[in-house]
Amino acid sequence: TVSPFVDARIATSNVVWWRVDSHNLPVALLIGDLVGPLSFSGHTLRAEHLRVPWGEGVVDITAEVDTASKAVEVSVLGEGLHLGRVLRQTGGFASPWVDFEADIEAHAVGSLDPFTLAGPFEVDGIDLIVRDGVYDGRADVMLDVPRGRLEGNLVVDATHIVLDAADVRFGPGHGSAWADIGFLAQGPLRLRTDLRDLDLTWLSPLGGAGLGGRADLSGTLSGPFDRLLASASLDVVDAVVLDYPIADRLSAHLDSDLKRLDFSQLRGDLGATHYLGNYSLVF
Repeated sequence: TVSPFVDARIATSNVVWWRVDSHNLPVALLIGDLVGPLSFSGHTLRAEHLRVPWGEGVVDITAEVDTASKAVEVSVLGEGLHLGRVLRQTGGFASPWVDFEADIEAHAVGSLDPFTLAGPFEVDGIDLIVRDGVYDGRADVMLDVPRGRLEGNLVVDATHIVLDAADVRFGPGHGSAWADIGFLAQGPLRLRTDLRDLDLTWLSPLGGAGLGGRADLSGTLSGPFDRLLASASLDVVDAVVLDYPIADRLSAHLDSDLKRLDFSQLRGDLGATHYLGNYSLVF
């Protein structure tokens, strides 16, 4: 018996992948145009350097599927992807509040049925923008971060993606982060992070909070995308608030809904002065 063999090139436009959400409602994932070579031999389907214009950038995909066992292996290289556009194209995210441009690299193995993939990833991002409303509208900018980098491992299935980043670079800061991002319209998002030597001037504008200093920060960010809540413990050297130096050394607990900052259990030293208290900033 001779195993079938096919060697071809695919060129499609406006590809849409329909999926069903947790409420059994159809959701369209707009993939776009696919261009690249395909081969089929025995039980193995292989796509090599399949190029997909997506999220205002380009994704290069090499994948291999065993049609008998449903095993899959995939390598992805993305350049110039914009998160806000990607969220819209994945369906259900009509008005994302966040955007950044990213170059990504990932390699994962898993199964098509049930769908699951796991493997290492790297993300280099620039111009992280969080607005108090849709990211490409005129809502106030709450957060504007010039650049960052994540490296670690991911697990993705039909309902969510988990990113376990053992190496995080956030400007001059460094540390680790773990995130669970749901695929429903509002996520939800669960994020844990542990950062060292964080330059607080990068956390701007935050409603003109005028933050400054170098901080060690451990905290969480969680909730639906439009109702995120943050909680953290921080230790700051040369602390600045409202562009005014308030402490040579400061420690506090922080809570925020991204519209106000509440500092509690605050302890500060400024020269020979020591003080305790609570402090709030409303944006």
